[in-house]
Amino acid sequence: MPRHVNTTAWLLAGWLAVTLMATGPAPAQSPDAMAAAKELMATMKSADQFKALMPSLMKALKPGSCRTGRRSSATMMRSFPNCSKA
Repeated sequence: MPRHVNTTAWLLAGWLAVTLMATGPAPAQSPDAMAAAKELMATMKSADQFKALMPSLMKALKPGSCRTGRRSSATMMRSFPNCSKA
């Protein structure tokens, strides 16, 4: 293995370490911002909405796997043998 490859790897690792140390920790969030975020998440109930929408999204996506772009019907039938002609 050439020596310059090893040197380049060490330089890259050193640059990455210095960059990560120089950025420092993220600033702390204010208590008001955290309270507002928690209230928003409780109001939205995003997990419940996601669970309710997921089955309908999957049903909507399933037929789309047969109709992908501008393919001819012969190409489509070779790519997706289980799809019926639309």
